[in-house]
Amino acid sequence: MLTRITELEVVETGRPTPTLSTLPAALQPSVQSEFIDAQSVAFIQTKAFQLEKGQQKLVYFSKLDVLSQLGHWHCVSLVGKYSDPKYFALIMQPVGDYNFSQYYDQYHNATDKLSLLRGFFGYLVSAVQYLHDSKMRHRDIKLQNIIVKNHQVYLADFGIAHIWKNLTRVTNTADSGKSVIYAAPEVVRGERINTAVDMWSLGCVFLEMVTILRGKTVQDLRNYFREQSDSSSFHENAESISIRAHPLTGIAQ
Repeated sequence: MLTRITELEVVETGRPTPTLSTLPAALQPSVQSEFIDAQSVAFIQTKAFQLEKGQQKLVYFSKLDVLSQLGHWHCVSLVGKYSDPKYFALIMQPVGDYNFSQYYDQYHNATDKLSLLRGFFGYLVSAVQYLHDSKMRHRDIKLQNIIVKNHQVYLADFGIAHIWKNLTRVTNTADSGKSVIYAAPEVVRGERINTAVDMWSLGCVFLEMVTILRGKTVQDLRNYFREQSDSSSFHENAESISIRAHPLTGIAQ
């Protein structure tokens, strides 16, 4: 599992050039200069990681391979990287104005903005289908890993995304880094998994989106789950999901 040391400031074209203080102190001057030169790229963000173990480095390069292969209108893309003997970092675009959770909080009473959510369903399905067609799994779809930039939606943070180009589509790998709230039942049970785990998590996000369109909040949904099972996780509330979703049918159309 990667250990995030720092998340550098969001940089957009037109803003002041970042100073060296925005970079991890361990980075060499030549690497710092290389990073600042990269600021000509609009809407970029860097994430720096400290890698101390050989396995962590393998995970990092796996992450890099995944990101370098992405090319979809509604997925974030890798535009650069930098490193020194101790640190590695990825430079990605775009940087979201909000993650999905923040977007809900900001615009839950704005009818014109909420109407955009109806289009987000198709965009997100397209992004996930693209990943699966590219023989990748995201494995951590949740509100915080979906960003909104200029009211356009992007699937982000493929930190534990997995490529199985030369493997079977079913694996025994447990998703230890996955968010439990959105995790599919088979993930929680440690069973063999496939692309269905992404579809489960995306369905959880969709239920939250439809809840918002119905005039409720995500917290309302969480509270409802806790009343039924003492848990806010979707996998613990399969029956409650069915009951909750039935009156919402058709609202996203």
